[in-house]
Amino acid sequence: MKTVNFYYESPQQLQSEMQRHGITGGSNVLVQVFAGVVDKNHTVTMLKAIRAVLPGTPVVGSTTTGEILNDSVSDNRNVISISVFSNARVRSCLAPGRESMREAGHKLARELVPDQSEPGEKVMIVFGHGGDLLEADALDLLHGITDLRPQIPIAGGRAGNARGFDENWGRSANLGQTYVFTESGLTSKGAAGASISGPGLQIHRDVNFGWKSIGRKMRIDHAERDGLFSRVYSIDNATPMALYRRYFGDAVANEMPFAGMSFPFILQIDGFEVSAMPLQVFDDESILYGAALSIGDQIQFGFGDPGLILNESIRIARTIADYPQPVEGVFVYSCATRRRQLDHVAAHELRPFQNIAPLSGFLTGGEYYHTSARNIAIDQTMTILSLSEAPLERSERKIEIPEAAERKTIDAMLAIQTLVQRMTEELELEQARSENLLLNVLPRSIANRLKAGENTIAERYNDATVLFADIVGFTELSSRQSPESVVKVLNEVFSAFDILVEKYGLEKIKTIGDAYMVAGGIPEPLPDHALRSAQLALDMLSVTGQLHDEGLDYLNIRIGLHSGPIVAGVLGSKKFAYDLWGDTVNIASRMESAGRPGQIQVSATVYERLRETFSFDDRGLIEIKGKGSMQTYFLQNEKSGPADR
Repeated sequence: MKTVNFYYESPQQLQSEMQRHGITGGSNVLVQVFAGVVDKNHTVTMLKAIRAVLPGTPVVGSTTTGEILNDSVSDNRNVISISVFSNARVRSCLAPGRESMREAGHKLARELVPDQSEPGEKVMIVFGHGGDLLEADALDLLHGITDLRPQIPIAGGRAGNARGFDENWGRSANLGQTYVFTESGLTSKGAAGASISGPGLQIHRDVNFGWKSIGRKMRIDHAERDGLFSRVYSIDNATPMALYRRYFGDAVANEMPFAGMSFPFILQIDGFEVSAMPLQVFDDESILYGAALSIGDQIQFGFGDPGLILNESIRIARTIADYPQPVEGVFVYSCATRRRQLDHVAAHELRPFQNIAPLSGFLTGGEYYHTSARNIAIDQTMTILSLSEAPLERSERKIEIPEAAERKTIDAMLAIQTLVQRMTEELELEQARSENLLLNVLPRSIANRLKAGENTIAERYNDATVLFADIVGFTELSSRQSPESVVKVLNEVFSAFDILVEKYGLEKIKTIGDAYMVAGGIPEPLPDHALRSAQLALDMLSVTGQLHDEGLDYLNIRIGLHSGPIVAGVLGSKKFAYDLWGDTVNIASRMESAGRPGQIQVSATVYERLRETFSFDDRGLIEIKGKGSMQTYFLQNEKSGPADR
């Protein structure tokens, strides 16, 4: 493989370059064009010149926000990169997105890799239009490729326009007219691609993300997606703007979204870190981000330090230099935002690669990358594709990779980032412990409302079921045993009950000495709360019987059930307690206290609801304290049988 890169000036200069390097074209040659001159007529003229000098040669190209040649980034120039392969086959395809970008992806996949069983390695280079970012729909394009060729690695990115980017970046999703093209033509809406495949082809890909995640993980509560973009309304019960104000102060908040571009969100996709850059702030303090964010996604803030980014470039360059086969061409597709945000870094991060192999590429409107599971669209990264057909080298190669400047400063930044991240992990661990403790005494929805700032929580539920269970004679028994024995027995019994409560989706309210209280249908409504409560009661008797047989022969319980309206809420400002009030609670308690050991006594209300499903014994009228005579029943079993529960 041989790679030749140069600035295109004229058809005559192109012909002279081809003669000087002895390149005649053919299906084993790939021409990549990175067009900084965003002019349709100029591009058409350039394509005619390429076809005249290199007939039958595949071409793939894109307009750019900056052109890369060796270790330099230019504006408003055209870079041509020509790779001549010994044994590889090159194909090109233009896929106008007339119907959808997904269909364009399908066309690229079919035509660029028509035979997946073809021997040797394969790679696809894909350029998609990028003028209006909302219409570019990079995810649809990449999903289309994944639909048909999920295992083929890809590289490339969205087309750019330097002038449109400078004028509209951070203000509008429309970054100006862009084109992608092949030797057969060009399009302002769609994609262009090329594939390289063949025995002996060596493909290496890497990415310099550069942004370091820092701080605690946060959860997205409310977001709306539009293709590759997302409007985020709430994160951990706060607006995105409130978070920027809290963590970075008014100086950053007042300059959003521009200031926030230095602190994007970082999230993991298939174990791969990607960034979500803020693009627009709305009056309700929601923010539009340049990434596909969803409810439930875990995110962290990121920061980009120039020294760390340069250090990452050096790491990648050393990795490439150490490959057994000498690399013969390096192609870089780097996000235009890196140059605008880190202008003093963008050129320097290319220098580590200058001694490895000829290098070219362009500044994109977003990069394409292939993880182990799928194709993804990413931003604010520098992606690297290196190719080779060279055999294994026996001699010792030595490629000089420049050392990072200010090594001590970089090491200090890495140490600080590690320190903050470890401290954050420790804080998150403590927070998780506190969260679990809180959820032991409060339902999750109630805990979330308290954390969100609600001071008073009191709600009426028109229909719920309350269960009380009490260990018979335990007060007298505990007076004859040591405190440790008492606590051990209660813990064993109530832990078994806790598992059953979770199994049936009910809510444990509290324990009072040797009494255990459960509710069904609060705080989240359950249409079958009475049925679940009855099933729980039967299982509680069964568990108690097992413990009785295992040595706790004195263990016996009474259970009572009643259904009806209740009031539920939180009491206290320091030691929170979620509790229930009302006649339903009192009657359920009386059902238990007036019951019999080893029995489940229920009210007529519960009986009427469950008599078709469960078997009952009629106990008749009994005197209930404060209520007079009440008809009660003993719950026996579920008619369908325990095996069906």
